[in-house]
Amino acid sequence: MTASAFPQNSHLRSCLVLAQWSLAPGENFKKPPCQIPNPPSSSGIAAGDIVGFWKNHNPKTRTPKLIIAIYAHEDKHYGRIIGSYDTLGELEDTIYEPQGRAKGIKGNPFYGGLDFIWNLKQKQERYRGKIIDPRNGKTYDVELWRRGDDLIVRGLLLCFGKNETWTRAEERDFSAQFAKPDVKTFIPIIPESIWK
Repeated sequence: MTASAFPQNSHLRSCLVLAQWSLAPGENFKKPPCQIPNPPSSSGIAAGDIVGFWKNHNPKTRTPKLIIAIYAHEDKHYGRIIGSYDTLGELEDTIYEPQGRAKGIKGNPFYGGLDFIWNLKQKQERYRGKIIDPRNGKTYDVELWRRGDDLIVRGLLLCFGKNETWTRAEERDFSAQFAKPDVKTFIPIIPESIWK
């Protein structure tokens, strides 16, 4: 296979050209010397990138339930609730004006500002860690991965699991009263279940 078999501006063509330049005449190569990066999604963000602001939705009504910030700290990723919605899809609770309390977490912290996903480490295309249901304190293994512009979140109990599809929060989800927080200032607080 030669580089001319690929479009002029493709990354794979560049890898093949580099590989051919580094070979002695008549020598064949087994694989390109560089890796192909994740292709950008239509939003311009790398396909495997989970960092950002996400919304999960009520599966029956499709109204939003939470806005979650997925952020990196040191070599792991975390998920923090930064806003929650009422049953009509109106923002009712934020990290700036928290109201509801997480009954399943020791100390009953506010939902707004609660890290409920923690210790996510990337393994190939997926991130694996822990998630807690703040209402009842049950903790599960969790996997997160990108599918197109969406984030798939799968809570696992033994070999059983349930997928949720989260969508990116949009600029219109934020306002002067509910500004995007600076996730670079976040320091994770691992929640403790009331059952421990």
